[in-house]
Amino acid sequence: MPIPKSTFRGGNAYSEGHSLKGALPYLLGVLVLATSTGTVAQDWSFEGNARTQAVFSTQEKLPFWIYTNTNYERGELSSASVYSAAQVAFTKGPHRWEVGLSGFLRDGVTDAVARRDLYLSYSNPWLQVVAGAKKQADRYDGLSATNGNFLWSNNARPLPGLRIEAPEPLRLNRTFSLDWGIAHYQLNDDRYVDGTWVHYKRLGLITKFSEQHNVLLQAQHVVQWGGTSPFSGDRPDDLEAFFKVFFAREDPVIFLNGEPGDNALGNHMGSFLLSYQWKSQAGALTFYREHPFEDGSGTGFQNFPDGIWGLHFAFKEKNFLDAVVYEFITTTNQSGDTGISSNDNYFTNAEYRSGWSYEGNIIGLPFIVFDRNVEIDLVNRPVTLNSLRAHHLAAKGTTGGWEYSLRTSFVERLGRASSRLEVPLENWYNYGTVSRAIQGYGIVGVVLGADLGNTTSPILAGGLTYSYSF
Repeated sequence: MPIPKSTFRGGNAYSEGHSLKGALPYLLGVLVLATSTGTVAQDWSFEGNARTQAVFSTQEKLPFWIYTNTNYERGELSSASVYSAAQVAFTKGPHRWEVGLSGFLRDGVTDAVARRDLYLSYSNPWLQVVAGAKKQADRYDGLSATNGNFLWSNNARPLPGLRIEAPEPLRLNRTFSLDWGIAHYQLNDDRYVDGTWVHYKRLGLITKFSEQHNVLLQAQHVVQWGGTSPFSGDRPDDLEAFFKVFFAREDPVIFLNGEPGDNALGNHMGSFLLSYQWKSQAGALTFYREHPFEDGSGTGFQNFPDGIWGLHFAFKEKNFLDAVVYEFITTTNQSGDTGISSNDNYFTNAEYRSGWSYEGNIIGLPFIVFDRNVEIDLVNRPVTLNSLRAHHLAAKGTTGGWEYSLRTSFVERLGRASSRLEVPLENWYNYGTVSRAIQGYGIVGVVLGADLGNTTSPILAGGLTYSYSF
């Protein structure tokens, strides 16, 4: 598929979008159009689907890719899961209202029943608003190890909140288009800082050099802020605090060692994305480079070459091989081990000590380890292994009515930037699915997984899947 058009959606980042001319008066008239009657086309639609999976594993745990990036549809100890979803939409001219609900039933986790999606959304050609929790669209044909986003993969359940964004890049002229989004979420799970809020925003510039060549430059910014800390009490969460969070302004703090000082209010993370797409007669080739940052050293590229280096190719002719992805991921630099801004310590924080996680699942790069057995206090934090190198290769295709997907990942974990392991942990994660649609009866499939490691016994698993849409 082409380069994704936003952090939260799949699709073509380089579609021409919609002209800026006339957008403002159009948006001002949305409420009138939304409530008007007449000859404008109207349509109701309903979609639903359900799926189930049962897996047998040679170990208590499942292989990595059977439970990872499933939005917590399965945990690492789950042997069976059921998922169901329903979506109702009403379309009137260019306006669309949508209500969605989906959830899981699975074993091996603390809460056997949980929602995935629960949202109400409105969209038109220039604006999309989503209230509630809604899964991100799959990007890069669902083959990327991070779903195309170092900070926000599909590893955890969707966060509840409010998101406002451009549904399509806003075309400024024949060459340039603009993508944007802003959101507010709450981490409502059991964590060290209770009731933590999440601020998110992104801004992207799409440059269309020709029909064959496009470039995307994008920055995204995520902040954990607010909430109630057992160490420092209620954290600032008023309008003044929001502006400090929005602009990463410094604020007086008392560090955990009792010393006063200045630090940016909240736990800030972000990334810069450079993506280039070339369309040929064979298909679309996309190169993407995502660079993470957690402070000034990261925005100054002192942690180079950390981040994701990826290639995605989507074939125009779907003949056995539909798409393939290769990604090299590294987090070993982290701005070095000396200096004020060294030891970036990705996805963890001295104050927001539960780290960039939700219900014990890493929200971003899923190769970073969250240890559920760690008791969080002023000494211990659960994000234990965040210095790593990984090679990830995945492909999908169709042949003879069968659909398949394959992925293999080799991950070398070195510990933390400030605390290296004496012997690195090496893991090789392998996964495959084969499925076939039976007309009128749904889709049946087989899932296989195999994990190998230098310090663990092999984990082998196999199972059956079934899904039905209506």
